[in-house]
Amino acid sequence: GMYRRWVLLFPPLLHPFIYTNYYTFPFAHSEQMQTSLDVCKTYGSGVFKPFTGNPFYVRTTCHVTLLRFTYKGVICEITILERTNGMMTKVEINVNKIKTVIFNGTVEVDSKRYSLPYDQTYQHIFDYGIYTKLRSKILPLTVTWHNAQGGIPFILAKLPNQSVRK
Repeated sequence: GMYRRWVLLFPPLLHPFIYTNYYTFPFAHSEQMQTSLDVCKTYGSGVFKPFTGNPFYVRTTCHVTLLRFTYKGVICEITILERTNGMMTKVEINVNKIKTVIFNGTVEVDSKRYSLPYDQTYQHIFDYGIYTKLRSKILPLTVTWHNAQGGIPFILAKLPNQSVRK
């Protein structure tokens, strides 16, 4: 189908300058992306639920890209950077080259730590009950996560239930 799962692994000794130890799961990686469902998510345990298809499990300590797409020239990428004891401990949400990093219950935007709510030109990050949400103002994207003891047990991304085109 349209969604093919593929894995890229660059062994450190062979390609020391190219994203060492980097897995990519482009559930939404194309110029013309169609989603029949509007949610993809991952759990700290390594279970991934793509927009379409069955959940699957990946055991790795490498960086894993949950979501990558381009919309009207804006690139979006969500990457799990660190994972410990069944929890994600560091996640990066990169929209239009603005890097939001979640770790230790904190939010950093472009390497500056902010308290919530954070409401700027490009995105709004706020508490939503026991969850935290990031709503992009330039993409039809919402990211929701839960800060628990020891890390982030899950993170989910929502896109509109329609074609997203460049």
